[in-house]
Amino acid sequence: MPHRRPPVGPSARRRRLRIETLEHRRVLSGLPLGAEPLDTAEYMLGTVAVTPVFFESTGAASTQDWTAEEIDGVLQKIRNAMDWWSDTLDTLDTVHTLEFVYDETFAREPFETSYEPIEEISNRHESYLASFLQAQQADTSLTLRNAVRAFNNQQREALGADWAVTILVVDASGTDGTFKQGGSFSTAFAYAGGAYMVVPSTRDTNVFTHELGHLFWAQDEYTGGDSWSEHRGYYDTLNLNAANNPDPDFVQDISIMAGGTYRSTAFQNHYSPASTLALVGWQDSDGDGIFDVLDVPLELQGVASYDADSQQLEFSGSARAVALPNQNPEGLGNDITLNRISRIEYRVDGGVWRTAVAPDLQVTDVEFSLPLSSGFERVDIRAIDASSGVTSPVISATPTVPGSAPAAVNGYAFLDENADEMPALDEAAIDGLVATVVAASGGGLPAVGQLDADAYSAGSVLDDVPGLTPTANALYSDGQVAVTVDSGDGAGQRLAWYKATTAEWIDRWSPYDSLDVRMDEPTTRVQVTIAGAEPDAVGRLEAYDALGNLLDRDTSVKLQTGQSVVLEVQDPSNQIARIRVLGHAASEILVTQIGYGPELTVTSGEGGVFRFENLPDGTYDVAVTPPSVIHEFAGTSSVTVAGGRSSGLNVAVQRIASPWQNALENEDVDGNQELEPLDALLVINYLNRYGSSPLPSLTDDDYLIDADGDGWATPTDALLVVNALNRRARTEGQGSGELGSGELGSGELDSGGQAEQAAGWNLRQTGQQTATESGTTSPDAEVLAVDRLMAGNFSEDFLSAMGGATAPESPERSDYNDNEPPSAEKPADPLEPFFSEPLRSEGF
Repeated sequence: MPHRRPPVGPSARRRRLRIETLEHRRVLSGLPLGAEPLDTAEYMLGTVAVTPVFFESTGAASTQDWTAEEIDGVLQKIRNAMDWWSDTLDTLDTVHTLEFVYDETFAREPFETSYEPIEEISNRHESYLASFLQAQQADTSLTLRNAVRAFNNQQREALGADWAVTILVVDASGTDGTFKQGGSFSTAFAYAGGAYMVVPSTRDTNVFTHELGHLFWAQDEYTGGDSWSEHRGYYDTLNLNAANNPDPDFVQDISIMAGGTYRSTAFQNHYSPASTLALVGWQDSDGDGIFDVLDVPLELQGVASYDADSQQLEFSGSARAVALPNQNPEGLGNDITLNRISRIEYRVDGGVWRTAVAPDLQVTDVEFSLPLSSGFERVDIRAIDASSGVTSPVISATPTVPGSAPAAVNGYAFLDENADEMPALDEAAIDGLVATVVAASGGGLPAVGQLDADAYSAGSVLDDVPGLTPTANALYSDGQVAVTVDSGDGAGQRLAWYKATTAEWIDRWSPYDSLDVRMDEPTTRVQVTIAGAEPDAVGRLEAYDALGNLLDRDTSVKLQTGQSVVLEVQDPSNQIARIRVLGHAASEILVTQIGYGPELTVTSGEGGVFRFENLPDGTYDVAVTPPSVIHEFAGTSSVTVAGGRSSGLNVAVQRIASPWQNALENEDVDGNQELEPLDALLVINYLNRYGSSPLPSLTDDDYLIDADGDGWATPTDALLVVNALNRRARTEGQGSGELGSGELGSGELDSGGQAEQAAGWNLRQTGQQTATESGTTSPDAEVLAVDRLMAGNFSEDFLSAMGGATAPESPERSDYNDNEPPSAEKPADPLEPFFSEPLRSEGF
């Protein structure tokens, strides 16, 4: 038995739109996710818009005239023919539906033509079809087939359908139902991939059914039709029920795509074999009632966390439907899904699923809050498609540990104030913590590497790249890949292949000239940076295992010339042995960088959550670096990944004293055991140079400027020193000639703006005045103004108070500048359409 191949003019009449509204019909907001306008019939599920177009001859050539009865009869025949597919689907016990909606305008009012179609050879249909398209103001720059597909797309949008086809019917009453001899076809025929069929009006209902199969990629199976070795459709299925199947045990099954009694019997019994149905997308490999093309988990990303104070569970993230890679060797090859994010659901402690939000979109942001008392143990969150029942992986959160999308390792960093190594409701999350996989038991760490064109000299031939071997799979290529110079398009140096016939290096990669890269050892992830080589370029990255099976695919959005994007493929089972990089949809791209292997260093985000994705199964040691000098985590943590998942990793961070704080006297910045104006000036100088920022590791040359011990350098540290100096001045009875004798109240930094005076002026009052003069009066503006004053005027006052003394400068630091990292937050003050168009003829 042969096996499946491995994956790899008349005036236009006024239109009166007649639409059949079917119960449960889904109204879409646009094309199916991943589809282009010319993708009008990739698999037969969902809703199909059908436009019958009847032709009426005029003038001397006319021998046939449509009657109202004939029109009604043929339209009913078409409906019955389409319904056969819906009824057959119902016999398969799946979750799917198939519905047809109709625009009968051009059937009820046939399009006039000077030809009598049935008296002409079949090829003449192109002439009267072209006239019809011109009357519909079709794009004349397109091929005839694509012009029909463009018309079908308009019909799809008008009728709110997923797909659309056109049925051309020629009046054959009073004839033998065949076209004039000498043409390509004698009776009915169709052009695959959502174009159109042409059918004489007197043909049987099952002929219309048969031709619709062609429009959704099914192939002829009768003797003299297509061969068993031909293959196409979304799964690239072999035509195994073809009459010429050479397997000695082969017995042809009845099928709607066969001929004669085989077809009529299949029609009566609503039956066709598995290989036939797979060609139109009806294949359920795991027997769960969901066809493979839609049996793809939805993607839900985000973080769910519980706020004990407000007693709210909050979720922030995004969701999208995910398409199965399209392996059709004909058509555009776009990855298309009909699945939607119908609802985001939640359940508490394993209870019933309830709706949180119902976006009913294919791609959407997700934000919601749920009122929950703290007595729950776990909340699960998922996305679901209401039609197929396909869901996303579940995100689970507890009162003390936030939830995120499942990964090899899901981690949570928190401040363990009671030192029990268990998160609690009143213990804060730690963001900015860096976690690194440092060791793996039973072997080395997963291989990680990169090929960056900018790291090589222009002209370098890449025949010895660590970890991978690039090869050009291009016409007239000898397989070599080299680095070429930046051509000025902004993409940088790029990879190129050698064209032997012209003796030149070509830096463009197309659907026909691809870059193949073999990995020295299998990996879980590959990233490739590409750029557009022309306007509206589309790039594609594919991952294969050692046997050539397609594992994953990523396709870019349309790119402009020089515009870059990173494509990524993943396989948690660690089976990626080869990748293929190419231009898609008849476009050309540039390739500048290839990286492979899982990310071994990650950083906790807001809410303390971090994730290691794509770690192969194994046991790993993870070291962490807290984001602040006042936090500590001793040693490493061990985590085991099995089946691509682990039990998670909670990182309990301990609070320690700030090494930047003088433990004996907090305000003694220079450590000379004397409290003096110089201590305040040292803080001010640091702020003037680095701004408010988290403090780095302490060196021997640093001053102990963290007066409040919070691990940050802020104006508060300077104010604390000022307060201490004022307290000392009051205590010692000094006059205002030194530091001023302003009343400091209890000695604390108050929020009323009545204290914190130094050298005769009030910091907060002056900051408010500065903020007001700049046109802003927010608390943040006030703090910023105070910060700037302290970095400027205030230092001058201190120098004056010190008799013109100059403070030592803080040492230069290379790891901090005026730009704070994104995660750093200042703490509060103490306060182508290359369609193959085979000619399909029934031959009966």
